[in-house]
Amino acid sequence: MRLTLITLLLLSGFCVKAETPEELDSLRVIALKSKVDTSKIWALLKLGEQIYRSKPDTAMMYWETALELTLEKLEQSLE
Repeated sequence: MRLTLITLLLLSGFCVKAETPEELDSLRVIALKSKVDTSKIWALLKLGEQIYRSKPDTAMMYWETALELTLEKLEQSLE
């Protein structure tokens, strides 16, 4: 019983939904062509989330860009 639970817990980590190339392309289009708003930031965050296992450096770049845009928007809203 215990071995079954441990095996089940270990294997459950492999059940991750992967985005299709079309969905990733759509996110890239949104990230590149959207004006700076929440949709662009959301697309950058989602892109990073989807590729961080295969391309961690690129994912970090997307996340850093999203952070910079978020901080810019926050500064603008405080002025």
